[in-house]
Amino acid sequence: TTLKLVKTDEELEKRSSDMIAWTALWTNHLTEQGIEVIKAGKLAARDGIVCKNCGHQEVVFREKGVDVRLAVDLVVDSEFDKTLVVWSSDGDLLPAIHVVKERGARVKNLTHKDSLNWGLARQCGEWQVYTDAQLIKVFDRATI
Repeated sequence: TTLKLVKTDEELEKRSSDMIAWTALWTNHLTEQGIEVIKAGKLAARDGIVCKNCGHQEVVFREKGVDVRLAVDLVVDSEFDKTLVVWSSDGDLLPAIHVVKERGARVKNLTHKDSLNWGLARQCGEWQVYTDAQLIKVFDRATI
């Protein structure tokens, strides 16, 4: 996704700046391995859920348009004997994955252990979860 620097306050500017920097490093790491990175949708700052106890409402970043782009790309890129990796936990991808598998592609779901969507994993037929520590280890190797 793309993200613009949010300058409404210092905390949001720092959070958005850190996310932009992390995305650039991660994209470079994947690209250096010959992995094509396609940016789709945008990450936008939105008001979060209001706490029922104290009334505090923290700004959160939410993706918009990513699931539709990913579903279209999956279907377009699917062909017999091709392997596609879906790094997502979004159940909205289920219909696209069904079509992709009918076309003969192999689909593997990659997701954080806390975000595993069993419906999506089962629809893909293969899945692998990772932990924060595993992702950080890979990321740290990329920045050395």
